[in-house]
Amino acid sequence: MSVLGGVYRRREGDLTRVLQRLTSLLRDVEARIEDKTLVRARLLAYRVKSLESLQRKARKNKWKGEDAFAHCPDLIGARVVCNNLEDVYRFAELLRERLPWDSRFEIQDYIKTPNSHGYRSLHINFMLDATDTFVPDRVGCEVQIRTRLQDAWGELTHGDIYKQDDVPEDLREQALHLADLLVTADKMASTIRRRAVQVVSPGERPDLSAISLDALAFLFRERFGRSAPDYAMRQALNACQDLGVSSLEGFQALLHQDDLRRKFDKAYRSIMPTLLSPEDVFLTMLRAFARGDRDAVNYVRRKARREFREIDAVYRRELLSSLPESADEFLAELESHDGEPSVQGWAEVLDAGMGSCRVCGTRILDAEGFAEAVVQHYKPSQSDKVYERVVAALYDSGVECGGWDDASLCSYHEYQADKD
Repeated sequence: MSVLGGVYRRREGDLTRVLQRLTSLLRDVEARIEDKTLVRARLLAYRVKSLESLQRKARKNKWKGEDAFAHCPDLIGARVVCNNLEDVYRFAELLRERLPWDSRFEIQDYIKTPNSHGYRSLHINFMLDATDTFVPDRVGCEVQIRTRLQDAWGELTHGDIYKQDDVPEDLREQALHLADLLVTADKMASTIRRRAVQVVSPGERPDLSAISLDALAFLFRERFGRSAPDYAMRQALNACQDLGVSSLEGFQALLHQDDLRRKFDKAYRSIMPTLLSPEDVFLTMLRAFARGDRDAVNYVRRKARREFREIDAVYRRELLSSLPESADEFLAELESHDGEPSVQGWAEVLDAGMGSCRVCGTRILDAEGFAEAVVQHYKPSQSDKVYERVVAALYDSGVECGGWDDASLCSYHEYQADKD
């Protein structure tokens, strides 16, 4: 084994740990997007750079052994896809805010300056620590943020065009033309978005005895200290019609009830890890005005559950796509012991329950339940053999499968209990 290969094997645990931290960080950023009605972003893919890929990069840059880990800027990678160009830059801004001050945050903007092939994306490079000690051990991470159309171009052309030799020049030119067409489409999408977020600027205090866009916008600005986007006030206008609200007299006083707002935030945060946006608070207060506090709280919980299901569905699709295609490939990857985070993700998407140690809270995987879920998913011809190999691989790996006699305890605390 090469020197770099030895270093890579020794550092695999660090790499999977940083991968876990990166995905957690990106999901936290995703949860902090203020207006999920308008700003859409999702984590589409993530990976640890393979040894083969790192070796190619090390040869190209003349890195040796540990130097490759110190200098490689994308040992851990992730891709985030957004609806619009504005969302790309907003996500990057939120990511910068969540990173440690010494993370060496750098941006390569291939959207404003695409490469010669037409590739467009925002590349964010930074360092994350692989340890929890006072001695830093930082690993290079790269997050690529792009629009849906930019991502579609990459999926359509990357494997077909740029990873093949001797591709005719006319095909390369067509791929570049396709990139230019999608840029035009992205600009049209941005125009639509800008129109949607155009604010309503009300004049002096309007008549609150009737429902109007100006009256709603005036109350929003008076309560939240800024103008409301046009789309949000039109949603509020439609809500007034649906709820049978014919006058806004009395609504202004309700908007300023901070205890009521805290109640709605608490209901929302019981399901989602963020607070309601001012736009959502406004709509919820309208419901409370029309139908009472209890109906409004139930409305908030339904909204939070719907958003959670949407995020969870995307997350599960991502995990499902990460599963190897066949039982043989699954066994090969599992038996290579590439890391606990992958196994935990597979357990989640396969609905193979994860428990926790009743003493320390360490997550425990039910090895037999996991093996049964694998067999049900792949339906291999030799199901018993696959089942046995999965169980054996789990117990040989670093995955915590609990004590032999007490599955409610991790192996360490079962050992301590036996000693006592």
